[in-house]
Parts: sequence; C-alpha cells; structure tokens
Amino acid sequence: MRAAEDHARRHERTVGSVSERISRRLGWQEVGIVPRHFVDPHGEPRSSVYMMRFLD
Repeated sequence: MRAAEDHARRHERTVGSVSERISRRLGWQEVGIVPRHFVDPHGEPRSSVYMMRFLD
C-alpha cells in the first residue's frame, strides 16, 4: 500500500484510483458508489467506490 501511496503522490492522483485498479485485477467486485462522498484537495466533490471479494 505504501508503494501505491507513493505512486499516487508522484502522479497527483488519489490512492483510491490506484487501489481500485489493483483490486479489480485481484478479483474484487464493485458493490456500490456513494456520489459526492468527499471533497478532493482542489475542493471538488468526488465519489467513493466500495469493493468486495468472496474469500473461498
């Protein structure tokens, strides 16, 4: 996760955008989106994506 955080900082992105792509590659599924859940550093409202994965 620290590597993902460092990558996000270098590319001026959120960890969410990086971790969401990683999670999808690892088999996680999107279960919901909360629109306008938080405000980014530029004052823009952003949505949160919630993911899950069954542990067999």
